[in-house]
Amino acid sequence: MIIVPVAAAQSATAGTLYVNSASGCSDSGPGTQAVPFCTIQAAANMVNPGQTVNIAPSVTSYQPVTITRSGTPSAPITFVGGGMSNTHILADTGAAVTLQGVHDVTVASLLVILNGNTDGVDVIGSQDITLDRLFISHAAGTFPAGTRIGVAVDGASSAVTVSRSRIQGYLTAGVQAEPGAQGVTATTNLVDINSGAAISLDGAGGVVTSNTVALACGTGVSITGGSTATAENNILMMPATTCTAPGAALSVDAPSAGNVRADYNALFAAGTNTEYSWAGTAYATAAAFGVTGQGAHDVDTTYIGVGPPPNQASLIDSADCAAPGELATDFGGSPHVRDPQVQPTGTGTCYADRGAIELQDALGFSVTITPALQGPAPFTIGLTVIPASQPSAWGEAVTYSVDFGDGTGSQPARAGQALTHTYTTPGQYTTATTASDTGGSTTTTQQQITVGQPAPAVAVGVEGGDQAMWVQAPQLGSGWHSLGGNIVAPPAVAAAPNPNGITPAQPLFLATGGTGKLYIRSLAAGWQPVGPVGVFCVGGPAAVITGGTLTVACRGTDNALWENSAPVPSSGLPQFTRPWTSLGGYLTAGAAVAPVGGVLTFFAAGSGGRIYVRTLTSGFSATSWWCTGSPAAAAGAVSGQTIFGCVGGGNALWEAVNSGTGWGSTVSLGGSLTGGPAIAATSAAPVLLAEGSSKNDVLERTSATSWTSLGGYAVGGVGAVALN
Repeated sequence: MIIVPVAAAQSATAGTLYVNSASGCSDSGPGTQAVPFCTIQAAANMVNPGQTVNIAPSVTSYQPVTITRSGTPSAPITFVGGGMSNTHILADTGAAVTLQGVHDVTVASLLVILNGNTDGVDVIGSQDITLDRLFISHAAGTFPAGTRIGVAVDGASSAVTVSRSRIQGYLTAGVQAEPGAQGVTATTNLVDINSGAAISLDGAGGVVTSNTVALACGTGVSITGGSTATAENNILMMPATTCTAPGAALSVDAPSAGNVRADYNALFAAGTNTEYSWAGTAYATAAAFGVTGQGAHDVDTTYIGVGPPPNQASLIDSADCAAPGELATDFGGSPHVRDPQVQPTGTGTCYADRGAIELQDALGFSVTITPALQGPAPFTIGLTVIPASQPSAWGEAVTYSVDFGDGTGSQPARAGQALTHTYTTPGQYTTATTASDTGGSTTTTQQQITVGQPAPAVAVGVEGGDQAMWVQAPQLGSGWHSLGGNIVAPPAVAAAPNPNGITPAQPLFLATGGTGKLYIRSLAAGWQPVGPVGVFCVGGPAAVITGGTLTVACRGTDNALWENSAPVPSSGLPQFTRPWTSLGGYLTAGAAVAPVGGVLTFFAAGSGGRIYVRTLTSGFSATSWWCTGSPAAAAGAVSGQTIFGCVGGGNALWEAVNSGTGWGSTVSLGGSLTGGPAIAATSAAPVLLAEGSSKNDVLERTSATSWTSLGGYAVGGVGAVALN
């Protein structure tokens, strides 16, 4: 026996328990999405009124479950499947799902595959039970004598509804209510079994409404043992011509006949089968059956199948809207709709068709999406609805709407006109385009949209040949832009971390002036001293923003490493008001600063170009790196990795990465470079920049791409920072 959840909406409320037998599950709880239960039984043992048990697809077998905990009328317990791919319950005997002595429980969206003499669902001594959207199937095979029932309701149970379910295969009964059961409703089901009774009420009280039954041999609907019931709006078919014993599409025995109302059914029988057996008398046609005083609106049909009924007046818009158990939607969730090509003959104005499936208008259209189905955020698409040459098979007016799948809701769309939409957050989205006619028929088509990380945004600064600072930044448009000043070394560029930011962060630029003093500016605010307490630097500074604080370091005139920090205000420029601190050492070039494992770390070139590192609280320690000129370092806001780089042997760029467990080996990224490089650790990938030795232009690359030129003219190296 196999149970598989079929598609159902995922819930993330606090009232949801999760079952997923994938790795990381635990039957000891807590049943969250992060740590779900491994088995359905574990969740069933813990569930409380008002909670939902969400059962996920799985590649391993779920075991059968016995439900013994009840809900309340205002807070029922719900078990719902999460998808039918490779998710199943396996058992050799008994039932896949047993409801034992419970009330106010719903079981929905499960696929149950039976093997041997096993039942799909057993309802025992239970009340107010809903079994909705189940798919119960028994595979072919040779079986010992016994019963195999899709849904069995015992005599101590009441108020049990089986709705919108598919029950098929080699079962002895599809739905069976045993003597004493009351209030059993079988509505809007597709029952297609090989033999036995598709729907059986034996000494029970119930409703059989709007089912589609296709039975090879046996009885379509069997009402026996003095049952009280109504049977309306059903399509009952018995097409087999090789049955060894005669059967009936609708069979009601003598003790029950006076307690049963049958009407608005459509029936077909072939071979030795008959449409009706009523109080022991067979009736081959609906007209013949009329002598019983029943079936005044019954019809004979030639329809055979379990899909949508053909466009026949006898089946379409001809059901009794007031039939007990009639649902507002059909087996697949589609509403009742008015077919303008058929004169309605049913009662009321719901325009229900007979059987479990409502015939819908055929709405033809296609969808085009430009420029593509995937791109980086922010990603703007144009969606155009193109109606077919016959938009509505029924000739009705058709309107269109689009839900872009990102929580912005449904929007009307005009045929042939592109509807634009911008996705601002990376992720997978499903657009749903729906066509609706005036009668209520709808057709929806979906497309998957993949929105990737935003394109890397980087601010780059250099000392130009005129000693002014030249900058590339997305806020300024393309090309190089002079921000003036009189600087003597490459600037430091800093920005607040902006992981996956759609709008690039605003960069700050710090540079050493002609007198050795440090100056600061933004793209909008001009140059000004870093504060009342200055420091004189040799070469360019290093800077980083972490936790809303700007930290700056440079090589002082005494060749030691000096640092200072200041809060970054919401407007205006940071000002350094506390004294600068010497971190000692003897530097031969500029420094770099970046977090390593969350700890602010300084990188300094010592004697011979060897790189030393230290923090604010620890002293210098030597590394195995040897560099020419100033080093560079940056930490990724998304990856958490710290990347170190410098110009090394062969004038190439060398890189090392620390992912939190120590530094990896250095790797040459090639190039013929001069001056100090820069690293912009964007969310998409680190971008490395350097000054080319032949043209003194600015070059860039990633670990996966080769060097390309950004143009410009640099003196002494490059400064850069990631803006997203």
